[in-house]
Amino acid sequence: MIKDSSLDEVKKLFQHISISSFIKYFEVFEKHYESRDNSFIFENFDKHKEYESWTDKSYKSRATKGKKIFRDKLDIVALEYVTKFANKNRLTSETIEKANRLLKNRKNSIVEIEPIVLKQIKEIENNNELLKAEKTALVKIRLGQSNYRKELIEYWEKSCVTKIEMQEILIASHIKPFSECNETEKYDLYNGLLLTPNYDKLFDKFLISFDQNGEILISTLLTKTDLEKLGISRKDKLNSEKLSPNHYIYLKYHNDKFNERERNKNVLQQRI
Repeated sequence: MIKDSSLDEVKKLFQHISISSFIKYFEVFEKHYESRDNSFIFENFDKHKEYESWTDKSYKSRATKGKKIFRDKLDIVALEYVTKFANKNRLTSETIEKANRLLKNRKNSIVEIEPIVLKQIKEIENNNELLKAEKTALVKIRLGQSNYRKELIEYWEKSCVTKIEMQEILIASHIKPFSECNETEKYDLYNGLLLTPNYDKLFDKFLISFDQNGEILISTLLTKTDLEKLGISRKDKLNSEKLSPNHYIYLKYHNDKFNERERNKNVLQQRI
């Protein structure tokens, strides 16, 4: 049961930060709510300058109020307010979807983690060759990856290319590789695709990519025979009903890597 006083406090904070800003930068505020330094939060605001025409005062106000929601342990209340009480006509569908997803994840318990993940965590904890800090970091990554896959399954519902619904074989594929992501990007819903193993492997190696219309890009290294054996079609494309403008920045990153590989291959062939 949410206390009226907590709801009132959240409503006051939203007057300074806005619901859309809180949800959009939720992970950023959560990660840095204990820090006095707002530089990392400002860096994330700067990435969206074309959309956020804020003054310096607005930057400071949003950062301060966003951190306060977490510092005062009002994040669950804030999500409850957005999903149950806020005027939905004033919010985008992306904001509403993310708020619902965040709230659901907050309510998930350790019992809901996949058995294979629990097994992997146990193996990490029993590994005497790892330092305590290393174990903590690895467990955090495995839990994050498990929750991330659940989020992608909820969002895409099936393979975002082949439409296959067998969840057991579907892979949560980062568009921008996990190793190259900052903390915000690692588990950003829009940095993920749900792919079958053949597409995942080729995508991971930048042998295929998808443009901003979701249409497949195929490396010239793959022959017609390769594509037939792999079940890859030049007509393949991402599910347009689920493809969002929020995917574009990540798809462009992947496209650039794909094109770089193609250029390097062509240069090598010319030298030969």
